Amino acid sequence: MTQRIIQRLNRDRILLPLLLLLALLFRLPHLNFLLPYFEYGDERDVVEAALRILKSGDPNPHFFWYGSFPIYWTTLLYGLVLGVRCWVSGGINTIGECINNFGVYDQGFLLFYLGRITSIGFGLATIYLTCLLGRKLFSRQTGYLAALFLAISPFHVFFSQVFKVDMSLLFWILLTVHFSLNIYERGGLKDFVWAGVCGGLALSTKYNFFAFLPILLAVGLKTGGRGWFSGKFLFCGYIAAVVFLITCPYSVLDFDTFRNQLGVQMGLNQQHLIQFRTDPSSFLYRRFFYQIFILFPFFFGPLICLAASLGLVRFLRKDWRKSLIFISFPVIYFVFSGSVSQLAMPQYQLPYLPFVVILGVEAMRFFLAGSNRSRWAGGLLLGLSLLFFLSDLWVPHFQGQFQVYRKAGGWINQEIPKDKKVATYFGVYSSTRHFGFQNELVVRRATDFSLAGLEKYDPDFLVTTESSIFQEERFKKSFQGYREVMQAISREEKYRLVRSFRPEGGWESWAGIVYPEIKGFRISIYKKE
Repeated sequence: MTQRIIQRLNRDRILLPLLLLLALLFRLPHLNFLLPYFEYGDERDVVEAALRILKSGDPNPHFFWYGSFPIYWTTLLYGLVLGVRCWVSGGINTIGECINNFGVYDQGFLLFYLGRITSIGFGLATIYLTCLLGRKLFSRQTGYLAALFLAISPFHVFFSQVFKVDMSLLFWILLTVHFSLNIYERGGLKDFVWAGVCGGLALSTKYNFFAFLPILLAVGLKTGGRGWFSGKFLFCGYIAAVVFLITCPYSVLDFDTFRNQLGVQMGLNQQHLIQFRTDPSSFLYRRFFYQIFILFPFFFGPLICLAASLGLVRFLRKDWRKSLIFISFPVIYFVFSGSVSQLAMPQYQLPYLPFVVILGVEAMRFFLAGSNRSRWAGGLLLGLSLLFFLSDLWVPHFQGQFQVYRKAGGWINQEIPKDKKVATYFGVYSSTRHFGFQNELVVRRATDFSLAGLEKYDPDFLVTTESSIFQEERFKKSFQGYREVMQAISREEKYRLVRSFRPEGGWESWAGIVYPEIKGFRISIYKKE
């Protein structure tokens, strides 16, 4: 008996670190993804906000499209790293001067790399939490298999290698679910406190109010609803509110700006990406069936989605209370993002991934533990699902779109001299710089993204991203500057088209089905005459 326990402990201590090491090996080589010529959308928002706080000393981020928590810990990280670099190179008295002279694109995109390293860290942490939840709800085998699937998931790999807040949000959500299950099982004050802390951090990361639903259900199902009036539950809510205010203080101190930008993000401004739809046709097709039968199989694999539905049925029959706590977040999040709003973007599918994987793996494990015929079915499901994930690591999601970026970047690197000034235009994002990262000039948002900005910086080359999204009527205000620039290029002879890159073969049609907003996607390079 003692020998078995020692063997089991050794296996537990070795297997999970090996899975995390495997995940790290898949993620580290991609830190330079799309750089140096492009950044993945939204990365620059947090980078610029953090650097602005560091330079000005003003703790108000003046940017509330996301919560302020990622901006503040990024500011702290930048301050520590830049401070050490400047102190080593020039002495303690020049740290402030060095930071003030540091630009977004200086030092080979150091700031982007630092952010991407933290994304990898959060990604590894979500793999660990997925293993923990799988073991807590089902078995060790389920936990380890779920961690393996997440470690090699191309979708998870991709969002671990770009500096977006979505991976850190997923981390706080999974922690909230974990402590919510502890509340249901034990109900100790410590579990309420930690659930409140994690829920508050999820809220101050990306305003995800649905992270609190597992806590609400755990208390309600444990006490029949009476616990909602208990001191522990009220204290949990108080802790969450305090954490949110500490990590997002200018939501109150600069309430007008916060309210206006949050209104844009929540779809109250009809010019932005998120818009609410409640008509039946939108719910049944574009939002519900579209995500269930197209997006989920595309992102997670058709077989693991099928297995997850079987695993959910089994979990509901086994322990319907725990199963409701576990699935409450993804279900209500799906009802919101998949029906009444227009969130058919890849990052909005990420929060479902660990839940789909855990339920799918549990169904496979159940089959593998059955009769000979059942074991064949389980082995086939497991093997083909692993094959889908592994093959997709070499054929990444949205391959056509990303290959276009890679090809365009490679051509620019080879054909354009390093001393030439290149302007890159991506909707409301724009930058002008020399490739040597000298004399950086950053153009931000629609106020500078205009003909005036183009004339002011007078670049030698223009790199434009084009797709159907820029032509939609609901984005007319947001992309007005982009339209003006493109119209000027088409009617004037100042810039001549030298190369255009677009998805090859069937990738363009397939990407248009999965992500209709990028139909007609291409990158064009213009040269000043």
